[in-house]
Amino acid sequence: MTALHTHGRFVWHDLNTHDRARSIEFFTKLIGWKTRNEDPKSKEYVHFLNGDQDLAGAPALDAHVPPHWLAYVTVDDVAAAAERAKKLGGQVLMGPMHIERVGTMAVLGDPTGGAIAAFRLDESEEPETDARPALGTFCWNELHSTEPEKAAAFYAELFGWSFKDMDMGPMGTYRLAMRGDKQTAGLMKTMVPGQSYWLHYIAVANVDATTKEAEKLGGKVITPPTDIPGMGRFSVLQDPTNVFFALFMGA
Repeated sequence: MTALHTHGRFVWHDLNTHDRARSIEFFTKLIGWKTRNEDPKSKEYVHFLNGDQDLAGAPALDAHVPPHWLAYVTVDDVAAAAERAKKLGGQVLMGPMHIERVGTMAVLGDPTGGAIAAFRLDESEEPETDARPALGTFCWNELHSTEPEKAAAFYAELFGWSFKDMDMGPMGTYRLAMRGDKQTAGLMKTMVPGQSYWLHYIAVANVDATTKEAEKLGGKVITPPTDIPGMGRFSVLQDPTNVFFALFMGA
């Protein structure tokens, strides 16, 4: 069987935080994830499991890096993607580097300031599915950019995405990033002046209840539970260590 290697697909997320033990406790209690292998207080990489599925990790974070979730997107060649990013006006923030028995990665900055990782597994990727994202998994990735048109041009060239524009009225244009016929990510004008960032959504059974639980666990509500007509309901939060994330419940 031929190994599966894609280009432009979200396959992994890393939790980067300056208080890893506290953030891990928050997400495991809130979402129901488990951890494996390493002690959260150690300097080693900690894996998050949703049921028996590995879906994210938590590395030790350098002091100068702000807290955030970092998404990994597949590419054919990480070194080539890093060089391409620089030619397109982006930055190589880390790497390329090979992770033994895992794959090769590089952290890239787009020309507007968003950070994302280019990634290629050594072994075959898991097959894709058109099924609805399982509860507890990352179900959407969304770039809030200071310059959406410039960001769209960058990611189109880097990952081969195409974009469909949606008129959101007072919120402006929402761009759907497409990988072939698959909706891959969202892109919109940032609401935070001068700051571009990726926001990652986790699927939950009840946005309102999970948002209340997040507050009890020390999180902060940035956007309260809100309906997206015809799509579902979401909220935006910040964990106790200042990591932003979103919750989503489909209609």
